[in-house]
Amino acid sequence: MDHQLQIADLPDKTEDRSPDLHVEPSLRDVTFGSSRRSDRAYVFAILLIQIILLFIVGYRNRYYNDMDGTAYVRIAHYYATGKSHLMISGYWAPLLSWLMVPSLWLGISPFDAARIAMGLSAIAFQFGCLSVFNAFGMTTRWRRVALILAALASISWSVCFTISPDLLVSALMCWAISFMVGPNWLNDGKTAFMAGCVWGVAYLAKAVAFPLAFCISLGFGILSFATRAATLGTILRQLVITFVAFALVAGPWVTALSLKYQRFTFSESISHTTLVPSDVDREHPIGRIIFRPEAGRITAWEDPSRMPYRYWSPFENRAYAIHQLKHISKNLWTIWCCLSDSDFLCLGLLAALAGLVFARRTWREQLRRQKWRWALVPITALLALYLPVFATQPRYYYLTLPMFLIMIAGVQQWLAERFPIKSSRIEKVALAMLIISLALPALRRLPSVMAGLPDGPFTSARVLAQKLQTTGLTGPLIGNPPLFAADWVGLLTEQPWYGADPAGTPDTYRHSGARLLLIRRSPIHSRFANDPDFQDLDPVLFASQAEAGKFPVKVFRIAPQ
Repeated sequence: MDHQLQIADLPDKTEDRSPDLHVEPSLRDVTFGSSRRSDRAYVFAILLIQIILLFIVGYRNRYYNDMDGTAYVRIAHYYATGKSHLMISGYWAPLLSWLMVPSLWLGISPFDAARIAMGLSAIAFQFGCLSVFNAFGMTTRWRRVALILAALASISWSVCFTISPDLLVSALMCWAISFMVGPNWLNDGKTAFMAGCVWGVAYLAKAVAFPLAFCISLGFGILSFATRAATLGTILRQLVITFVAFALVAGPWVTALSLKYQRFTFSESISHTTLVPSDVDREHPIGRIIFRPEAGRITAWEDPSRMPYRYWSPFENRAYAIHQLKHISKNLWTIWCCLSDSDFLCLGLLAALAGLVFARRTWREQLRRQKWRWALVPITALLALYLPVFATQPRYYYLTLPMFLIMIAGVQQWLAERFPIKSSRIEKVALAMLIISLALPALRRLPSVMAGLPDGPFTSARVLAQKLQTTGLTGPLIGNPPLFAADWVGLLTEQPWYGADPAGTPDTYRHSGARLLLIRRSPIHSRFANDPDFQDLDPVLFASQAEAGKFPVKVFRIAPQ
């Protein structure tokens, strides 16, 4: 007989109960885990170790960043200083920047504020995993192993992909899902309301939660109806409560975006725009063209919707439709590679496939009692959402880790029930494979993040920014030297960066409106050295020609036109 995964603290005689009895975790279990002191101590021990390691990797990688991080940090600065006309951007959700604001108020440097926000995101991810593990009824042994794996992954994720809200939004989506998979969501209006509120906060972390909130909620509603867990009227009522709560939390931000862009807007994402049909160049123009950011901003990347993107639709013509289909087929492999980056045996995908395929004729009963199969809903929704768009970043799929762990634990229990004589051996083999598949990738990344990832471009940018401030050389910047963070020079000197033109000539930069030109040290800079409108600043910035020659970037001051 098939049984749902049992809660860790249920007595061993649970399996002797009536098969119609549906056992679910209480709200206390969902939130805090087992009430037993040893289990709480175990959870807090993992959390303490995680916090210590997060502090170490955060400090060692405090200058490791990218252009996305620059945008989040700068937007946080606008909130901290009350520049309301610059706070709102349709491309960047606000919650991660909000987490940086208290640190900025305390006078903490922007890069440290960003690392603190990422550390808090990793801790939130751990609590989100705990809540969803308990909500799905994962046993104590599996939950403990799963929490260790989630902590290991989140430590490296907090720095490997620089500054991003993906850990934070995954944590919040886990929490929202934990409210929805238990019976309280169907029977209690407060639980349905809380689920919607958390979904709304997840949207404020990253706009991808907007469609996922509706898709996942509807998916759980359909499963509840299919398993006859409640009447259709009850399910619809609870869905309405969840969606109303979501609208109350997300509505103010959607309203602000819609007013700014003069149309209904919940996101200004351009992840589909850059899929690059071969007819024209559709790559990101940032750093490839000269484009002045909005007054008060450091880079146009803070609100890239103002830049000249070449939008397209697969419904425009047959060639675009074929290109879209080819991209979807390519993304199947891309997503598989991204998932295997953290689960190299792909046990999660195999478990998800098993949960979908291996079902008896009594599928309704299996779905009702084996709720681990419901984890397929968020997995399917997330992967389907990224199939037609830009999907090459492993950070997009953090939510799949806890869902895969739930699926793997569920398949193990299903196998143990099918082969009760070998159940102990099956569990040991499954746990060993799980640890090998998910722990090794995280452990492989851990030494490099503990030592500090290479941050040469940002170190050079900080050195140059300090020299410019010391010598009083300020003004709008232009140029995008390879392996150099020109946007960080702008961030640290609070001067706008106008991008660059790869084929730029002295005349191009002369009339750009910029005052400082940054270019790579190479024979190409001789074009500017002999132009009277471009002053070589090596003698001003460096103590000797030898010191200047070692620096990767050359700076010219452009005479006003």
